[in-house]
Amino acid sequence: RIILGTLEIQAGGTYHAGDGLFGSDFGSERLIIAGTLNVSGDVAFGMGEDLLSIDTGATITPGFGFDGGGDVDTLRLTGTGTRTEDMSRFQSFEIVEKKDTGIWTLISPDPAAPVTVQSVKVDTGSLVLLGLWKITGNTTTVLSGATLTIGDGSAQSAIEEDQDLEVFGELRVSNNGKVTVAGETR
Repeated sequence: RIILGTLEIQAGGTYHAGDGLFGSDFGSERLIIAGTLNVSGDVAFGMGEDLLSIDTGATITPGFGFDGGGDVDTLRLTGTGTRTEDMSRFQSFEIVEKKDTGIWTLISPDPAAPVTVQSVKVDTGSLVLLGLWKITGNTTTVLSGATLTIGDGSAQSAIEEDQDLEVFGELRVSNNGKVTVAGETR
């Protein structure tokens, strides 16, 4: 059993962990994956404000998940390439943060139950949220030059009441997707 603290797997590097990675209840953990992560079990963060950062060029063993654990945890999406991930692999991440010029697509796995996050921030590049999403609390921000695309026409995504939506870049609602802002569907 390997306890996480800070682990950075750089591009070209490989990290092998037999039974998975586990967080502690004594602080925040950081897992930054730009290289290859091979584990046979889940990655479970502990208490604290944890960070999981994944680069578009990372290679991650299929079949296991990431659990943010307690507190407010961040899923940071980086890189200059293109990557798609199914959110069934990620649990208990309250903040989604998009960095670098790449294009990330996150898919909500269940058409009946939304992926719920507190905040989405797109600094650069593009982030596409497909399926059913619910963004609650805090502020959703799209900076100048960045793009947030919500919806694929299959579901309605919601930005909750008392949520600020700051768009300095581009917000796209595509393929007849719908966004509910403060109770009003647009």
